[in-house]
Amino acid sequence: MIVIGLDHGNTKVKGRSEDREWIRPSAFARPEDFGEEGIAGGQKLRLKQFVSNKFEDETYVWGEDVGEASRLIPTYTTENRYTQKAYRLLSEFSLAELLPKGKKTFDNVLVVTGCPSTEKGTKLEDELEQVFAGGHVVKVDGETKMVDVAQVIVLPQPLGTVLSLYLDDEGYVADESYEEDYVGVIDIGGGTTDLDGIKGLKRQKEDTETIPEGMFDAYKRIAAFINQQKPEAKATPQSVEQQILNGSDTYVISKRSSIDIKQVKEEAFRDFAEYLIAQINTSWKNRAKFDKLLLTGGGAAPLAPYFKAWEKDIIVVKDGQKANATGFYRYGKFKARG
Repeated sequence: MIVIGLDHGNTKVKGRSEDREWIRPSAFARPEDFGEEGIAGGQKLRLKQFVSNKFEDETYVWGEDVGEASRLIPTYTTENRYTQKAYRLLSEFSLAELLPKGKKTFDNVLVVTGCPSTEKGTKLEDELEQVFAGGHVVKVDGETKMVDVAQVIVLPQPLGTVLSLYLDDEGYVADESYEEDYVGVIDIGGGTTDLDGIKGLKRQKEDTETIPEGMFDAYKRIAAFINQQKPEAKATPQSVEQQILNGSDTYVISKRSSIDIKQVKEEAFRDFAEYLIAQINTSWKNRAKFDKLLLTGGGAAPLAPYFKAWEKDIIVVKDGQKANATGFYRYGKFKARG
């Protein structure tokens, strides 16, 4: 059985399989959005062309450098997310990109993915399952891949982080403490922030909450500041995120033009962290019951200083942005063993 762990977030797609692991933007583009000569114009960009058999006349481009396009087709949305064409297409492209090289036909594939905590057990979970279930035919740079997804498992997203710490890459137990501990997980994503209480690896509904804001809101504020100062920048939350994640306090418009964003970045992160902490204080009135507090997701690293000041022993998960996908994959390996 081929196991795929996939976390399709609002700003990043995180994938894990036997021989592949990556983080890519949750957006794709059309070939013509890379200039008159398209992606064949001499640029050395990490991109591939994709065609789904569901839309055979439509070619799209996706990869690590898709942000170089003049226009993007993002999958960011919080309403009817799993039925949107863009979301379904990018999920197919991600699935194709995580399959082993050298084959064209893939049977008996297990996909483990996740949804926000409050969507678990609702019709939205069913809609997400249908995104992956069954057959898919995708051309990647002209090479056809035919996939039959035999099983889809949808987990609450924060549980993925716990599973990434509980299991190893082969799906065997790596840390038995999670079998007993009551763990509070704060998962700061691009579009939402999930809270989950997980006791003995079982989700506790009374400690489950989804806050409908994520790091996108902070990046949106920074982009607005940049565009106010320099309208020609045409900064987007996606472009701001990319540059900040590269460790820059300067937003580069071109080799001739840039803008210092250190102060507005610190203000945006501080204000957003304080907002989240206020929401968490309301939802989790008694945090002493948790044996561990975990901070994970794409917002874990940038907001860690503020959460450390709030709860000094909070554990900032290493590589928090891809922790859920890692946990999904490891759980899939566990299930595949039967």
